Amino acid sequence: MKPFDFLRLPPALPVAPVQDLQALVGEGPVFVLAPHPDDESIGCGGLIAASVAAGIPVFVHVLTDGRHSHPGSRAWPPERIAERREAEARRAGVHLGLAPDALKFERELDGSLLFDWTNANNVAARIAEQASLWQAPVIVAPWRADPHPDHMAASVIADLVEQACSGARGLRYLVWAKNSRSIIAEAAERGGAVRFPISRYRKHKRRAVSAYRSQSGRLITDTASPRSLPRLAGFLGRYETYLLSTV
Repeated sequence: MKPFDFLRLPPALPVAPVQDLQALVGEGPVFVLAPHPDDESIGCGGLIAASVAAGIPVFVHVLTDGRHSHPGSRAWPPERIAERREAEARRAGVHLGLAPDALKFERELDGSLLFDWTNANNVAARIAEQASLWQAPVIVAPWRADPHPDHMAASVIADLVEQACSGARGLRYLVWAKNSRSIIAEAAERGGAVRFPISRYRKHKRRAVSAYRSQSGRLITDTASPRSLPRLAGFLGRYETYLLSTV
């Protein structure tokens, strides 16, 4: 070992370049696929709010009803949770500036899509039918290896929608990936990741995420969620990071 080798820092991870709204989504429209009610706010709430403020059409498709977030709760059986989470999604949409008819609820059973591809293909076909009416729609969905079955299914559905729509472009967000920094760095090294500045819309995103009281631990108290909300500080910073679906 050479003298002072111990002082050498490891090489910095590649940083995704910053893109503005025009470069990221153009004239839109933006189609957001949320596996559960809350993923649209956590994963891309800043992009939604910025797009709406710029007059870019945004359509959010919430794929499942989120009913299994708190299994075993006696006060909040699955049907009640599903109803509550849809109401919370509507409140979150207001904070992001979405019109009521911009929120589409597919109402598939929480946890079902990855195990019923006939149904998943039907969901993809419904979304593609709407998206294909537009030129170059932008399809925003979870990254394909985000470790939750509904997130993986949502990514595959997004791929199917993109294949069915001429000129479609895909952006992918991360929610549950524990090694997200290395995933983003690897993608950035290949030119497949971008950062979008959301400082002007952080308060809108924060309010939207806060609308999901059923997922915060403050409302459903007789059982713990097997998947509590991810550490939200990392989602409420100055940037949202997206991977390109072609990576």
